[in-house]
Amino acid sequence: MRKELASGLRVELKLRRPKVFPICIAKEGKSLGLTLNYITDGVTMSVKGIKDGAAKDCRADLQAGDRILSVNDQIGVEKMLAELRDSASPKLVVSRAAPKAPSSLMF
Repeated sequence: MRKELASGLRVELKLRRPKVFPICIAKEGKSLGLTLNYITDGVTMSVKGIKDGAAKDCRADLQAGDRILSVNDQIGVEKMLAELRDSASPKLVVSRAAPKAPSSLMF
């Protein structure tokens, strides 16, 4: 792409904005059943997988690859993990990559 830009050709890039939405999960004494990826001092967590548990039972709209931005209005991994552990019905704000559109490059 650097070549194309240097040659003076026109390049068109399309950006995709993520979908951001809330999810409330009623744990009802069960584990969430989520496998999460995170860095302890990080800001967000990503969903690696969904196993049997509250998230699956309540048919939460979660998918592997979703990013958890906050839990019960708390941000930061340590605070979010505490909320996921301690709350009976944690409210998550989740970000999901927009569906892929056909590539579009114009020269």
